[in-house]
Amino acid sequence: EEEGSLRIRWVAPHSNAAEAGLSAGQRLLSVDGQNPESLDAARELLLGAQGVLARIEIAGAEEESPSRNILVRREPWLPAAVEETIEEGAAEEDTES
Repeated sequence: EEEGSLRIRWVAPHSNAAEAGLSAGQRLLSVDGQNPESLDAARELLLGAQGVLARIEIAGAEEESPSRNILVRREPWLPAAVEETIEEGAAEEDTES
């Protein structure tokens, strides 16, 4: 079974996320040690009281990219848009149905 992943699509300029080094194309692996399994779960984990730190594990766009942890101060709105990406194998299975 192929799993999808969460990918950062956009980061607001001058936001806490941008200042922490998040950028478009990176993969979101975990937030505070929890792996978000959906967009809604990622949003819930990322939103919080302004200024409270979140430990985010990210990796580059390529599957072989090493992951790294960064600390980001939460904001009352999402300064980064995250989208679900589907691995090629899962997309091909869906189109055959």
